[in-house]
Amino acid sequence: MNRKALLAAVVLAFGILVLRAQEPAAKGVFTAAQAEAGRAVSEISCSQCHTPSLLGRKGDPGEMPPLSSLSTFKQEFVGRAGGVVPPLVGPIFLSHVGSKTIDELAKFLQSAVVTFLPARTDDETALNVTAYVLLMNGAKPGSQPLTKTTEGSLNSILSAQKVQSAASVKPYDSDRR
Repeated sequence: MNRKALLAAVVLAFGILVLRAQEPAAKGVFTAAQAEAGRAVSEISCSQCHTPSLLGRKGDPGEMPPLSSLSTFKQEFVGRAGGVVPPLVGPIFLSHVGSKTIDELAKFLQSAVVTFLPARTDDETALNVTAYVLLMNGAKPGSQPLTKTTEGSLNSILSAQKVQSAASVKPYDSDRR
């Protein structure tokens, strides 16, 4: 085999190796900018009652932020619920709203935002908060913006991304040690 053919074969093999090692981009249904805008709204609204992790309140002493730091309205709201505020992430949340369409989920979250931030009642804000909730539940952003007509439920979006991520994982090669 001549040197040029050998060099071409090595370059081709290296190129194939590099291409196979690249993880395919997950098809996101929201943009990173939407999730960031939703995070900003969450910090001044949702996270005060649902906590910054959005895992909710259990009524335990020492939960952050302290109830005493919330507005009187929010303290009374949480107090009427016995100090318990449901999560916006995780299996409990998904069992309640995971089958909702994006539009239904956005309207559900918008109704809460309207209660606590009356000036922020537009669809864009609701979709941004929805994008942030998707992100916090494990969805990855992409180049496609989230809209009221985005297809799928929260569960289907998260499942599709888990399948995509799992498909990109290379199987263990037992011959390599």
